[in-house]
Amino acid sequence: MTLYLPTDTAWETEDPAAEGWNAAGLREVVEFARGSHSSAFLMIQNGRILTEDYWAPTMHDLPEPVQRGYGNMRRDILASGQPVEDVASLQKSVTAVLTAIARQKGMLDYGDRFGSYLGEGWSKTSPELEDAITIRHVMSMTSGLSDQLEFEAEHGEQWRYNTSVYQRLVRAIGAAAGTHFEQITREWLTGRIGMYDTRWISRVWSDDPNLLGLSTTARDLGRFGLLVLNGGRWGKEEIVDMDLLEELLQPSQSYNPAYGLLWWLNDSEIHQLPANPDAVEGPLIPSAPRDMVAGLGALDRKLYVVPSQRLVIVRMGALGAASMEQSRSTFDDALWLRLKEAMS
Repeated sequence: MTLYLPTDTAWETEDPAAEGWNAAGLREVVEFARGSHSSAFLMIQNGRILTEDYWAPTMHDLPEPVQRGYGNMRRDILASGQPVEDVASLQKSVTAVLTAIARQKGMLDYGDRFGSYLGEGWSKTSPELEDAITIRHVMSMTSGLSDQLEFEAEHGEQWRYNTSVYQRLVRAIGAAAGTHFEQITREWLTGRIGMYDTRWISRVWSDDPNLLGLSTTARDLGRFGLLVLNGGRWGKEEIVDMDLLEELLQPSQSYNPAYGLLWWLNDSEIHQLPANPDAVEGPLIPSAPRDMVAGLGALDRKLYVVPSQRLVIVRMGALGAASMEQSRSTFDDALWLRLKEAMS
């Protein structure tokens, strides 16, 4: 079956029952999303929208830091009712595709010295150690640097989720292309598949306003998910080479096989979480399909892509878990348990 792709002006819907979904079970899924402080919940199968809902999250039962974090990351509301939000580290998966496109264009290679695009002294480690860090080390979270860009381990010798190092990748791609990252994003990706409400923003509320956030909508992320589901093609146009895209979606190192190149993977026997250095047995989301890949961000920003079910799901909003004190959100597994029920 050919995957349907929306046009610039229209996006077809599908009756969930026609795709085998249980109506009562799907209502429970949507109600769970609403009750978990979601602002947007979008399900797409075979390219067509199954369900699409937007809410103003109820914040009074969340800790004040969560409320403040969500307020900082919410940008606008479109006339359609869609919220526009900074999707936190979900942006990494978008940047991964842009990096693959830069490689496809011959502008860089993953084995290149990272410093060759940033200049000497971009880190706080020795020149010798800095010189050994490659683009692949940054994309696989094995740079060996701390959040402060100081030496912590030999490059390639441990997995450590490091947004501070990752943010320099955005600058490196711009340097490789010789133009601004916003222009690259629009010309290479968003403008080509209709992600017209997506843009990079300065996080003026952050301690470091030079850090960029990706401001976008659920529908735009849905389009991005369909691009991945369709092997990097949008209609007759190749956006990113299928083999280069597939490389992003494979384990990038042995320490945390649930992590590809800036993508999360569910087909592994152990996984490691950003806030926990210890490996945990089992897949990242036990109740989700094993072939699922995901872009994940703080406050439970989610993009799930499931090739076996030709399914894309987007969730935006405030933290779905009850407390920021938890080592991980409970939203993922709870949602997929309900989705499994709705599929039966």
